[in-house]
Amino acid sequence: MPRLMQAERPTPAGEAPLAHHIGQEVATGAHVSAVRFVSGAMAAALGDGTVRFWEPGAPKPDSIVAHAGAILAVATHTDANTILTGGDDGLVCRVGLSGAHPVAETGGKWVDAVAAAPWGSIAYSSGKTVTAIRSDGTRHEIDMVSTVQGLAFAPKGRSLAIAHYGGVTLADMQAKPSANRLLAWMGSHIAVGFSPNGRYVVSAMNENVLHGWRIEDGADMRMSGYPSKPRSLSWSPGGAWLATSGADCAVLWPFRGKEGPMGRQATPIAFAQALVTAVSCHPVSDAVAVGYADGAVVFARRGDDAVIPVRAADGDRITDMGFDVGGHLFGYGTEGGRLGLLDLRGIGQ
Repeated sequence: MPRLMQAERPTPAGEAPLAHHIGQEVATGAHVSAVRFVSGAMAAALGDGTVRFWEPGAPKPDSIVAHAGAILAVATHTDANTILTGGDDGLVCRVGLSGAHPVAETGGKWVDAVAAAPWGSIAYSSGKTVTAIRSDGTRHEIDMVSTVQGLAFAPKGRSLAIAHYGGVTLADMQAKPSANRLLAWMGSHIAVGFSPNGRYVVSAMNENVLHGWRIEDGADMRMSGYPSKPRSLSWSPGGAWLATSGADCAVLWPFRGKEGPMGRQATPIAFAQALVTAVSCHPVSDAVAVGYADGAVVFARRGDDAVIPVRAADGDRITDMGFDVGGHLFGYGTEGGRLGLLDLRGIGQ
């Protein structure tokens, strides 16, 4: 962990059971791109184009073929019963326990990012073009000046954040393209997300830094000090903290109050000998799940040095993880294709 991590207002310029970890774990044979929860089951998107749905108590996941190639982007659909996936086969699909259903295609061009809005709209990007499909089926295309690398809808769904080179564009889904607003900052922005209260938007950059903006007045902040790229971001319940990867600990930035993290230091938790590669805040408590490049997973808590080991280090990098909406189930995936599922009710959480 760097000596100082402080936000500042910048100056412009195979499925065999594995029994040596808590809970259930299986090997799938394919890189795990993303982990989500839908319909009471873990949904894991894999590099072989399948989505594995794993229900608690089942010996192994069910496999559904969604794409003829790697799944590159995933979002949880707002009906909570499906996930939205984008693949290198040019398809955008809604995938649930009943199967995969294509909803859009790009003519074979890679789908780089997807997002789902609270009121049923979806968005996806391919190259420099973003396509939004409203819940009534109408389409809205936005042409950007550079390749789009991240998408996220605001909590109420009206605004779509688009991450690209040179900043983040906020597109108003109910207005003309001329109403789009550029939040400019030099460099390549590769992922983006809104705070739960919709007051802030934060981007991960292709540098060892995060950049954020307060939407009401455009005030921006630079969150630096990382030894590696902070690719994984997770908001605490209510948005008081933003947990991030990119250091030898989980880094928690404070967002409570009018100034957010500006001029304030981050809180580090769960130090280790390996870099943190994934973080996920528990949806109803102060706990944070932390995954590392060496394959270890722990549960930690802000303001508490204690950690609960979940998975032992084995050299298989943690790629993604998460909780279900009630915080009762937890799942993780690895670079080598292993999936883990824990029913926290069964271990006395």
